[in-house]
Amino acid sequence: LFTGAAERQEITLWDIRTTTAVYDLSTGNTNVTNLAWDCVRNTLYATAECDYVLRSGDYYDYRIARMPQFLIDEEIGADRDSDFEYIDEDEHDFCWPRTAFHEEDYFGYLYDAGAHVLLEYKFKENPDTKILPEYGQAWAEDRW
Repeated sequence: LFTGAAERQEITLWDIRTTTAVYDLSTGNTNVTNLAWDCVRNTLYATAECDYVLRSGDYYDYRIARMPQFLIDEEIGADRDSDFEYIDEDEHDFCWPRTAFHEEDYFGYLYDAGAHVLLEYKFKENPDTKILPEYGQAWAEDRW
């Protein structure tokens, strides 16, 4: 059973036999509005709205992201360091909503949609975990 949560900005897969959450799926800091399951393709579709973009397309309520070093290390293929450090804000262009429910490292991958989106989650026996959504286009007011 899948549920989408606007306040928590995520989709949760539940085990209905034990009534426990199995895992959470990132929605890129967007609020889930609809879910649809395609049983032929074993795919979940979700529409979600971004609270941090205006009708004009301008972004608001963003700050410079606190980028954990391990996210950068994984992106460039370096070994994960045991120390949890944040990289300097001047060394990246990523932003994060000030009121986002989750911190930047919660899902293990920095993803902010920065727009209203249609998300597609494909469930496979042997998934390619390197296929990840592209970071959105949002910017922080204090960056520019």
